[in-house]
Amino acid sequence: LATSKRIDAAEKLLQHLGVRDHFHSCIGPENVTHPKPHPEPLLLTAERLGVAPAEMAYIGDMHFDVVAARDAGMRCVALTTGYASRAELESLEPEVVLDSLDEACAYLLGEG
Repeated sequence: LATSKRIDAAEKLLQHLGVRDHFHSCIGPENVTHPKPHPEPLLLTAERLGVAPAEMAYIGDMHFDVVAARDAGMRCVALTTGYASRAELESLEPEVVLDSLDEACAYLLGEG
């Protein structure tokens, strides 16, 4: 997880949702010199996972998520669930703009 939230807040949210065990690493602004929209958080995530950025997909719902993923060389699935409009997200040219996390998962698994 590469987030703009402080790690302690992100960890609490992941625990509350019951999904913390599904995340190998949690990168927040306190782990980097340059937070999103700079690609550094996403590149650090890739490094910690031992995966090339080009082999990863990033799911985000803000304009700075799309910019960070693009500049990191990752695939980007943008979601309309944040504060950015569909038009704003589409103008940044992510791979696709979808309306839910379920749609994003299906898309990335080749089911959508």
